[in-house]
Amino acid sequence: MYSGGYSLLELIPETGRTHQIRVHCAYIGYPLAGDDLYGGSTEHIKRHALHCGELTFTEPLTGEPVTLVSGIPEDMRKLFPAIRGI
Repeated sequence: MYSGGYSLLELIPETGRTHQIRVHCAYIGYPLAGDDLYGGSTEHIKRHALHCGELTFTEPLTGEPVTLVSGIPEDMRKLFPAIRGI
């Protein structure tokens, strides 16, 4: 999705390396909004526009998968006013 100079991406990291998404996006010329350490602008959001929307892990006692889901925070949704349903 694209709106007002921002692109909404779904990224799935292959490892848990620190800053992996931030560094890779900046490297290809598309730093995260709000990430001034890696070249992103803080003009429209004052923090990294990076959000974990879904996390799945194995519950250690039962061995069952657990999935947690979290919607996009309001300050990030404001970056995409033309896009409904995010």
